[in-house]
Amino acid sequence: MTYVTKGQRVRVSALFAYPTALAGAGLKFGAKLREFDGVVRHVRGDHPVTPTKIRAWIEPDAPVDGATVEYCDKCGVNEIVVDPGSIVAVLP
Repeated sequence: MTYVTKGQRVRVSALFAYPTALAGAGLKFGAKLREFDGVVRHVRGDHPVTPTKIRAWIEPDAPVDGATVEYCDKCGVNEIVVDPGSIVAVLP
């Protein structure tokens, strides 16, 4: 088991969804697999003691096509929110 903490460099492999135009009344989505390296800026859960949903905010080394980017006022950088299961490696 490997633990991920703030400040570590990681490699992320995640699917990013986008709406697409296909026949039918329901909304359809496509997805693109993107791999990128970056620095973990935040790790947050939905409850302080027993979280059920945890997310990691990653500052990518380069822009990631198709990813939703959030600007962090505290850090002053652009970050991408990912599921911790998308982190495939901790880099030196």
